[in-house]
Amino acid sequence: MGVVDASGQEGFEFLDITQPLQPVATSAPCTQAGGSVTATFNVVQFDLFWEVTKIAVSCTSTTTTAAFVYVDVPLTPINVIASSIAGNSDQDDCATPIIILGTKQLQVVWTGCSLGAVGSARLQVLAKKMYPAPRR
Repeated sequence: MGVVDASGQEGFEFLDITQPLQPVATSAPCTQAGGSVTATFNVVQFDLFWEVTKIAVSCTSTTTTAAFVYVDVPLTPINVIASSIAGNSDQDDCATPIIILGTKQLQVVWTGCSLGAVGSARLQVLAKKMYPAPRR
């Protein structure tokens, strides 16, 4: 399946060469009561894109937390792709996969954390390779 750019030219071919991944990211401990922690995933390789099919979050906080999943920076509401008011333990089976393009990065932020709390997130991902499409 090719993608057509603004000039009408086909840009990349997405071949069905998939590699299942389960990346994990863990935050540093929370430094203040009621604070926040951030777990950062590695940047998606430039010639790949990820189809995120599941997101699981957990936090060791003794208080209730909320979790927000951001794609790219800045960490602003426009970049939130998923969230949970049950940030201590929740998961989302993405009915429609979330597409993360190459060079983008996911970050999970937990808010309302107790002192010393650590947040962790795991993704279920299909990594797909992008190749330049042949010119016709």
